[in-house]
Amino acid sequence: MNLSYLQPSEQGLLAVLMTGGEIKKIDLKSSAQLKELSTQNNFSKETVLAVFAPKQKQIENKKITFAALADYFDADIREEQALEYIRKALEYYRGNGGV
Repeated sequence: MNLSYLQPSEQGLLAVLMTGGEIKKIDLKSSAQLKELSTQNNFSKETVLAVFAPKQKQIENKKITFAALADYFDADIREEQALEYIRKALEYYRGNGGV
């Protein structure tokens, strides 16, 4: 396991964090990250806890082109008007129990 490669002081910090309940479980992926922190001389309480912090989901931005929505609007409507219509529809949706 990668933990055997840690310095005794680093292993001691892990023991303190585990005893204190700040770290519950060390899996293989986490142990590899800890070994990497040690190799980079970047092993501290903050960096160790960052390994175990819940990861936030990345929100992927998508761009919808006006052409993709053109079938939903009259042929003579401008893109700005369509955008305003969509914005109002989303505000209405949110205000009436939508997401």
